[in-house]
Amino acid sequence: MTHLLESEVPSRLFDRKLLRRLLVYMKPYTGQMVVALLLSIPVTLLMNYLPLLAKQAVDDVLTVDAATLSAADKIARLNHLGLLFLGMSAVAMVFRFAQGYVMSWVGQKILFDLRADIFSKIMRLPLRYFDRNPVGRLMTRIGSDVDAMQRLLTDGLIGLAGDLITIIGILGFMIYLSPQLAAILLVLLPVLFTSLVYLNVKVRKAHREVRRRQSALNSFLQEMLTGMTTIQLFNREGH
Repeated sequence: MTHLLESEVPSRLFDRKLLRRLLVYMKPYTGQMVVALLLSIPVTLLMNYLPLLAKQAVDDVLTVDAATLSAADKIARLNHLGLLFLGMSAVAMVFRFAQGYVMSWVGQKILFDLRADIFSKIMRLPLRYFDRNPVGRLMTRIGSDVDAMQRLLTDGLIGLAGDLITIIGILGFMIYLSPQLAAILLVLLPVLFTSLVYLNVKVRKAHREVRRRQSALNSFLQEMLTGMTTIQLFNREGH
C-alpha cells in the first residue's frame, strides 16, 4: 500500500488549466466577490491616511513653537486629530468586517459546491477505484484538500486583489510624501519578489509532504478501525 499512499500527481508551480477549472466555482458568486473587492478600497484609503494624521500631529502641533501655537490650541488640535483618527479607524473596521463577512459567505458556498461535486463523483466511481485508493486518502481529499482549494479561491484570489489595491495605495502615498524614498523602495521590489518566489517553492514542497503524511495517517486509522471488528471476531486482539 505504500506506493499508493506516496503517489503524487506532478504539477507545475502555476497551472492555468487547473485554475480555470477552479474559477468555475467562483462564477456564481461574482457579484458578491466584486462587493468584497470594492469594500477593500475604502479600507485601503482609510488605513493609509491614518499615518498622515500622526504626521500632522507631530509636524503641525507637537514640534511647533509655543509662540506660534499656544498650549491650549495644541491640546485642541490634538483632540481633534485624535477623534478623527478614532473615527476613521472605526469606519475602516466596519468596512473590513463587512468584507470579511462577504468573503466568508462566499467561501462557505464554494466549499459546499466543491464537496457536493466531489461526493457525487466518488459515488459514480467503479469499485476497482476503491481497491487502488484507500478510504483515508479520499477523506483527506474531501476534507483538508477541499478546504485548501476554498482558501485559494476566496482568501487567495480576492485577498490578492485586495493586497494589490493596498500596495498601489501605499505607493501612491509614498510618492506623494517622498518621491526619493519611493524610488528606493521600487528598486528593492525585484529582490523582494525573487525572495518570495524562492520561499513559495520551499513552502510548496513542505505543504505537499504534510498532505502526503496526513493522507497516510488517515488511511492507516481507517484500515485499523474498520478491521477491528474482524480482529475481534477471530479473537486475535493480542496479535
